[in-house]
Amino acid sequence: MIKNKLKLILYFVVVFLVASMSVYSFSESNKNKIINLELENDLRDLKTHIEILLYNQKINADAVYASTIQIPHFLELFSQVKSASKEEKNIIRNKIYDLLKGKYKLLKTKGVLQYHLALSNNESFLRMHKPLKFGDDLSEVREDFK
Repeated sequence: MIKNKLKLILYFVVVFLVASMSVYSFSESNKNKIINLELENDLRDLKTHIEILLYNQKINADAVYASTIQIPHFLELFSQVKSASKEEKNIIRNKIYDLLKGKYKLLKTKGVLQYHLALSNNESFLRMHKPLKFGDDLSEVREDFK
């Protein structure tokens, strides 16, 4: 009788362990599927947010460009840079800086950190955020300039 009781207890323990392992395995499998599904949803949402951000930044950049070229004397001054000597470029740079400093101050309040003018040869002409740094080749630094 005790032998039968032990066999019965052992049988229930084995059944319990097999059932527990099956439930655990099933739960882990579902947990990983749920985690992967949530990660995919989060990644899709993140991509959407990045696309929206980039679209809004492009709209802002286009608006800043359009309003910059409408500033009186800006295009006239900037068109002189290509044929200017180094000394003349410095004079023109200072004049353009004076023209744009009020605009840059306003843009900073709107979250714009960099207001940068570059020449067609990828040379940095004027960084409003670092006006003393200019003349470097941007094609080695930024992929979008190549």
